[in-house]
Amino acid sequence: MGQPLISDATMRGMYTGTKRLRLAVENPGFAADLPRSDRLLLLHQPVAMLAALLSQLHRRDTVLVTGDARLLRMTAETWVPQGNGPALHALRGSDEECAAIATGMALRIADWARPAAGTASAKQGTPCPVVIALLHGFPPLPTLLKLVQDRDLPVLLFASGDAEPRAKAERRLLSTGVPILPVDCADAVAVCRVTQECLLRARNGWGGAVIHAAPFPGSVDPLGLLGQHLARRGLAIP
Repeated sequence: MGQPLISDATMRGMYTGTKRLRLAVENPGFAADLPRSDRLLLLHQPVAMLAALLSQLHRRDTVLVTGDARLLRMTAETWVPQGNGPALHALRGSDEECAAIATGMALRIADWARPAAGTASAKQGTPCPVVIALLHGFPPLPTLLKLVQDRDLPVLLFASGDAEPRAKAERRLLSTGVPILPVDCADAVAVCRVTQECLLRARNGWGGAVIHAAPFPGSVDPLGLLGQHLARRGLAIP
């Protein structure tokens, strides 16, 4: 039997990370220094999604988020305690601005990774760094997605919010050639697998993707669900 897509160590790490974030956001004094609007945005970030995403990133990757990045930093410490993880940046602005900055950074990476025809480069064959934008909603972004599609940019846009009606989701899919992948934000294993697939595409120059991490009907407690996954593997809960 081959190796599982998600290692036992990663499964345990996602559980530990999700539990740590859960305990933090349940603390009444957590992020009390932030303005109310920023604090609400922070507390509504899906903790299982963050734990799953950060488990798959390389130190050369970059993550952008609007508002405060302390949950991101806490998650990164779960995987890279010495601080040698991906670059994390908190931005002031809208989802559209966050996505635009991420796409611009990915454009620079694509230009760096694809030298002009006829020139030799040691960068060829090297997996690309990837830029990830964590959005609090799911804006249309038609111009940015056209650029991502045309240039096969190494960018992942993680949209949030409620799951969309089927008709609206289908209209989004038909409006772009960029893959749009819905995933249950409460299921860290599902988020991890979708992230793995999208990162593989982006690192190999095959283009970016939109991951819509939303609560699915019947979603259960993220930590309890991870515990079930661990039990099926025969792994003890950390």
